[in-house]
Amino acid sequence: MSRLKSTRARFLNQIRAALRRNGYELPARANPKLQLTQEQLEVLPQAEKTLILSACRQADALNDEIASIDGEIARRLQGTAEVELLLTMTGLGPIAAAAIWAYIGDPRRFQSPKQVACYAGLDPSVYQSGDLSYHGRVSKNGNGMLRTYLIEAALKLARFDNGPLGAFWRRKSQQIGYKRATVALARKMLIIVDPEN
Repeated sequence: MSRLKSTRARFLNQIRAALRRNGYELPARANPKLQLTQEQLEVLPQAEKTLILSACRQADALNDEIASIDGEIARRLQGTAEVELLLTMTGLGPIAAAAIWAYIGDPRRFQSPKQVACYAGLDPSVYQSGDLSYHGRVSKNGNGMLRTYLIEAALKLARFDNGPLGAFWRRKSQQIGYKRATVALARKMLIIVDPEN
């Protein structure tokens, strides 16, 4: 799914670049397809017009494919208690919830919250030499896609949640900074997701 979305973004960026080359500056984060008018298209050189129309068709095809996959995932997950539990958490949509559930699988296979964090690569790196020992950044040794979904969900939760998890992020961001607080929130979400711990 993420590859389809990144490919779609590439086609939309091609449209944006072609319009920019021809003097049409779009607002930041605006969808170039929605900003493009027929009058703008008609005055463009034929090569640019062909490139834009091709990129529009490919972006539309990817939109249809993404919608189809989203629908199929939602259909297959109906009535799955684990996913419904995940969907109660702010920041987790159906795709992220399905991915987290698929990657974690049976939570009973983890003996502790630390093992779950290690599996996602959200555990701190440990540096030891003689008597010196300190914890560094997250290890990133675990499942990269699971970590990505959790970080993205944590970013959304940090923005929109007014409950205990949102309060946790706000408190941590004042103590350790925005990025580290987001990772700490992702780790906390993962541990909450694993009801066995």
